[in-house]
Amino acid sequence: MATSGTLMPALRLGGSLTFKVLRCDFTSTPRSEGATLNTVTAALQCGGDVHVLIAGSGAGAAAAAAAQIAGVGKVLHAEGEAFAHGLAENMAAQILTLAGGYSHILFAATASGKNIA
Repeated sequence: MATSGTLMPALRLGGSLTFKVLRCDFTSTPRSEGATLNTVTAALQCGGDVHVLIAGSGAGAAAAAAAQIAGVGKVLHAEGEAFAHGLAENMAAQILTLAGGYSHILFAATASGKNIA
């Protein structure tokens, strides 16, 4: 796992004047600390709405925990077996279906985040 506070650079997407930041997390257990909190903090500094994507198999508790993080305006919950093992290809495909509505997409600098980014 990456050192606390280390973030992947934001992926800038074209021309929106309203900033919306998507923070992506892929887990089946609630994680409202460490890399997730650091990335939400960075997202808040980008300005605009902060949305968190939680994708996994049995990820309902993680989505509920993400909704409790200060500053998170919306949690997007993608549930399915395709996300059970955190494969980068499946995760990237999910993110791409959502990407058009966001000015920034942030990933934590964890092995999974770097793999997907």
